[in-house]
Amino acid sequence: MKSPGVPCFIYHGLYEKPSELAGVPAPEMRYYLSAAQFEHQLDRLAEHGLRACSVADYLSAPDSPQEKRVILTFDDGHISNYTLARPMLQARGFRATFFIVANWIGQPDRMNRDQLNELVRSGMSVGSHGLTHARLSSISSQELDTELTRSKQLLEQMLGVEVRQLALPGGFSSTPVIERSKRAGYECICTSAPGWSRPGLLMNRLSVTSLTDLDTFSALANRSTSQMLKRQVAYGTIQAVKNVIGVNAYERVWKLFGSAPKARMNA
Repeated sequence: MKSPGVPCFIYHGLYEKPSELAGVPAPEMRYYLSAAQFEHQLDRLAEHGLRACSVADYLSAPDSPQEKRVILTFDDGHISNYTLARPMLQARGFRATFFIVANWIGQPDRMNRDQLNELVRSGMSVGSHGLTHARLSSISSQELDTELTRSKQLLEQMLGVEVRQLALPGGFSSTPVIERSKRAGYECICTSAPGWSRPGLLMNRLSVTSLTDLDTFSALANRSTSQMLKRQVAYGTIQAVKNVIGVNAYERVWKLFGSAPKARMNA
């Protein structure tokens, strides 16, 4: 019997005071949640008897029938993943996967080597988010191989664990990206395309932003087909716009206005 799949959520940064967002570009603001908003979401999972696990946890036992699960992932390695998200997850016995941009480790507002090692020791898992956060579908084959292999090597050497999961920066993918990722040794590639996650090479994920209200989050966590359909329609619309005007033009619109109308609906 085919697994119905589980929700896999994407987070980025958290904050306690709005002043902590000084310097964050306007188009990226929506990816930062208040610590209170994130805590309410974790509490809602617990209230519904849902357990949060990492990508590695899920792939090691994808057909576990007794436990209702969701997968939590964090992209980019923001320092708040360690200072804010980690203690809240640990307090509830939850786990998550943190996808790290290897060349950003130890940079301002990013986790350092010691903090990443502590995440691993506490039961969290770490995956690659590339070497420089480059758009993997738009670089040369040589640059692509460097992004994939060097980031994996650096993380493995630093943490003493195998790095088998990759999250695509910006969600940008292509056939060469997938093929070369497999060749580099990745067993799971996390996308930004909405859908329920199932065992396999490609894993769908659901973006959580400051615009995601608690009821919408709860519905997705409880596998609401209507909420998933809304996500997929919105995502499809955005992809269609990108195909018509081009990714660069779309991103210029984001920078100009700070948001995209179609993306704002329970994004």
